[in-house]
Amino acid sequence: MNTSLYQVLFKKSSIAQCLLDTGSLSILDTNTAFLDILQYDPQNGNGQSLYKYLGLETKVLEKYIAEVRAGHISSFTCVMKFVRNDGSSFWGNFDFVLINEHQVALAAIVDISEHKLSEHQLEDSESKYRQLFDHSLNAIGIYDIRKHHYIDCNKRFTEIYGYEKLDLNQISALDITWDVGDRNVYALRYQDNIDRLIKGETVSFESSHKSKDGKQIYVEVVLIPFFRNETMFIKQVTTDVTQKIVARQALKAKMEELQAMNKELENFAYVTSHDLKEPLISIISFAKLLKRNLGNTDRKEQEKYLDYVINAGSKLSGLITDILQYSLVNYESITFEPIVTSYLIKEILDDLGPLIEESGAIIKVERGMPEIIQGNRTYLYLLFQNLIKNAIKYRDDQRRPEINLGYQSQEESHLFSVQDNGIGISQEVFEDIFTIFSQANRTSVNKGSGIGLAICKKVAEIHHGKIWLDSTPNVGSQFTFSISKSL
Repeated sequence: MNTSLYQVLFKKSSIAQCLLDTGSLSILDTNTAFLDILQYDPQNGNGQSLYKYLGLETKVLEKYIAEVRAGHISSFTCVMKFVRNDGSSFWGNFDFVLINEHQVALAAIVDISEHKLSEHQLEDSESKYRQLFDHSLNAIGIYDIRKHHYIDCNKRFTEIYGYEKLDLNQISALDITWDVGDRNVYALRYQDNIDRLIKGETVSFESSHKSKDGKQIYVEVVLIPFFRNETMFIKQVTTDVTQKIVARQALKAKMEELQAMNKELENFAYVTSHDLKEPLISIISFAKLLKRNLGNTDRKEQEKYLDYVINAGSKLSGLITDILQYSLVNYESITFEPIVTSYLIKEILDDLGPLIEESGAIIKVERGMPEIIQGNRTYLYLLFQNLIKNAIKYRDDQRRPEINLGYQSQEESHLFSVQDNGIGISQEVFEDIFTIFSQANRTSVNKGSGIGLAICKKVAEIHHGKIWLDSTPNVGSQFTFSISKSL
């Protein structure tokens, strides 16, 4: 080898270099840069082993050297930690090249400690970010707007939505939208959000999402755009507010219920005072009349006044009984139990036997009634009994009363009906018919207190159902009510 060229390429190189015996890894020759980087002592002469400068970090090197000795490779590059003579250490990029058949190799070392430090700092920063990302109380998903699917998420995201990370590349933001309406509307909203994010805006909104198993989730969402390698991605921060929304809805429902109850109470107080006052005024008036004319009228006239007083008192007593019965039908402390439908209907018809016999009514029970229903037996008894009793009471004297008990099964409810061929009810009073003390047929000699249908409405609502009426005057009426199957 030309000596001057050797001096230029090896001795004077700014890169730390040495010649090694691949058999023993003894140092055969070095350049000045090598002496400086390892604080190599030239007075001790060559022949020192490279292992001296590796400390305990020898496994990586030995693996590659074994491959060289076996003839599988003639060069390699690796990163190792070197130890100087003063005990200090540094990270070095180690290049090894076999240069002749005598197993002599040229090795070069480049100090990459600063790069390694930056790499460690980056890894540390990445690790801290990952910990914050993975352990955040909010669900975080990273979204690729080019491919329209998620590319990363944290643990909370998988907990809320039920998807695993392996599923992410198959999930679009539209796939987790609770789209009960026109899907095109959601697609337009999705594109509008993308356009705003591209402009650098942060987008936030409340929405309903759905989990992998189809469960509805109420969420607050913040979308934040960010760039990586000049490509925009979206950081989606989702807060599950289902419990808060459900509690808010429950509170709203309770407030509406209280408002309805207050309105009902106001109406109850008004009509109660009005309807109770009527028989009470009659009692007082005829009692005064009887007292004033006491001794001045014959016995028959006195008995007539007393009959008025007794009738008014009886009416007042009946009203008080009905009011008490209505007040006892409430939502508090109610229990539901399995009820054999056929037994319940038979018991009601048996109890109404004298009225049915006296009126000559024909009662038909359709086939297909459910064998078992869930409900409160006492209240359902009142509901069926009031409807059947009204059908008999408000019969047409020109024809024999016929009453049909019907049933339809719906997905979530039992639907019962009581149909008659009685005098019917005018459509003008349909809305008020279930209001307490409302009397659809005030001209009827059988006029009642107007509480029975109010009780029916209350019982249906307690069973998470409702009641309604179809009727034609002089033709007949059909009352239909529903009760939930999932009580």
